[in-house]
Amino acid sequence: MTEARLSPVDQFFCVSLPRKTVIHNRRLGIFFRGLQVVFSIVMIMYCVSQEPWQQFSEPVGTDLVVWCSGTSVSPASVVSSSNSSSSSSKPHCHKPASYGHARHSDFQFRPDSCRQVPQHEACLETGPSLFVPTFVQANNNWRGTGRSCGSQAQGWCKSRSATAAYAVDASKGTCSCNVDQQYFLANPEAQRVLLLHGYEVDIAGGLNPRLVRGSSASGDKKTEGAPGDMKATEGQLITRIQSSSGEPCQVGGRSDWTEADARAGIGGELSEWLACAGLTLDTDPRSITPADAFPPHLRTMGLTLQLRLDYRNLHTDKFDEVDCYLTVVAIVTWTRRQRADLTRAPGPDVNNQEVLRSTMYGVSIELN
Repeated sequence: MTEARLSPVDQFFCVSLPRKTVIHNRRLGIFFRGLQVVFSIVMIMYCVSQEPWQQFSEPVGTDLVVWCSGTSVSPASVVSSSNSSSSSSKPHCHKPASYGHARHSDFQFRPDSCRQVPQHEACLETGPSLFVPTFVQANNNWRGTGRSCGSQAQGWCKSRSATAAYAVDASKGTCSCNVDQQYFLANPEAQRVLLLHGYEVDIAGGLNPRLVRGSSASGDKKTEGAPGDMKATEGQLITRIQSSSGEPCQVGGRSDWTEADARAGIGGELSEWLACAGLTLDTDPRSITPADAFPPHLRTMGLTLQLRLDYRNLHTDKFDEVDCYLTVVAIVTWTRRQRADLTRAPGPDVNNQEVLRSTMYGVSIELN
């Protein structure tokens, strides 16, 4: 059947009406409605099980760095405090022997002094973590040969420490001076621990990635777009410091840090970070984790302090306002670092050498 051709004038004054076919068949109607019901049930079950309205994109931490910026107490005042005999002196400096512990054969603690050390020894930085020593067990073993041995070497050895032991091996023509020392660092609580952090999230789910990046050091800007085509846009990242129970906790005088506050780093003294975990270096670890082998002070065994980052956007599909909840969590465990150095020791014989070994207990701070 061919369609009649109409002139342009007729087409202008014509009205087209749609055609509709109606099939009167009860079985076919039941089948059609049944398909609609099944499809509806499947979609409802999918939504209930998958909860697509609650799906979220997992951010990845970027630009994570933590460091020490020295102490807020001058060395002179620390030395004065450690030499003071008043009751207000720090107990670990005033009476170091009271921190002794010998219950475990592998962990024998006999501190006899309190020292101020250079900053590069007072805080060891390793990228997204750092270590603040609180207690040191040091062993210095000097070995001399030939003309280096004699009464002068013996007198020099004894002058190094009351615990120094001088020995001579006449058959080999050698001598040695072994010095064991155990001491506290004067004021590790005053170390200023600072950090910077940021995030990256793919909000496209991996298909045609659309990235959003923010940083605590980037001011009121974030970057957004496809990889290689990122553009700066307005954005806000606030870091909220809290305890493990979710209570706001002040470090450096505030619990909420804006980008303006965080430009030079987020943080404060180590004592403030510890307080967020409900601890001090003189807390008894056995009150947290019962263990007979533990000493009575965290200062001598160390601990791990985790700073956990949790990023949350306030508006769905928007990252103009992002909160980072920084939770301070303490893990009570033996925490130490070991170090050994071999040096050429002065003396008339070129074969003189000294081995410096140290085991440092302290606070390991991890940013994750």
